[in-house]
Amino acid sequence: MKKHPFIVFLASSCLTLSMPSLAETDSGQFALGLGVGTTGGSLSGTFNLSESTNIRTIYAAYSDTFNETDSGIAYNYDIDLSTFSVLLDWHPFDGGFRVSAGAVSNGNEYKATGSQTTGNITVGNQTFSAAQLGTLRAQIDSDSVVPYLGLGWGNAVAKGSPLSFSFDLGVIFQGDPNVTLTTEGTDPAIQADVTTQLAVEKAQLENDLDNFKLYPVVNVGVAYRF
Repeated sequence: MKKHPFIVFLASSCLTLSMPSLAETDSGQFALGLGVGTTGGSLSGTFNLSESTNIRTIYAAYSDTFNETDSGIAYNYDIDLSTFSVLLDWHPFDGGFRVSAGAVSNGNEYKATGSQTTGNITVGNQTFSAAQLGTLRAQIDSDSVVPYLGLGWGNAVAKGSPLSFSFDLGVIFQGDPNVTLTTEGTDPAIQADVTTQLAVEKAQLENDLDNFKLYPVVNVGVAYRF
């Protein structure tokens, strides 16, 4: 996944700002964590900024592939989740409760390949035979850099035991989904019709995925303070 310059700049700036405060606090300076949730398995690093604020970086990933046949169409699905987050954790009370906000480099992608085995398939407002249409491919992704807002529990760099547990509940505001539809092996005689109907199908899919603008984040984790 390509690193976005905004994410690199933000992470570098936060680390630079944290250096003076590390010497001034008597809580832990740094903690590493592992987690699992709706963004996949994650690795995190928490840096202490002050008594009430930390900076947290999180890399999360998950992938899966599965097949399904529906109405004579053989579908192959690929799910690839990949996010890198830079978050500011604010602890307004003397405890683990936190409010988190920041930026996410969003590399989540969803792909589907449909090969007609029998009968016909409808694309947009027109029906095509298997021989005419060939293989249909779909890809769904979102904006590359998006905001995050959430609540959680746990302070990995607080005083006390070096081992801590955490819980996050939040939302990635990933914006309107970007849908790409293409065909392979299409009968050249109907290519113009297929292209027109793919545009119709794309608009319908994007409308159906309107609620996909918000990606829910639920995560549990464990961390160790150094």
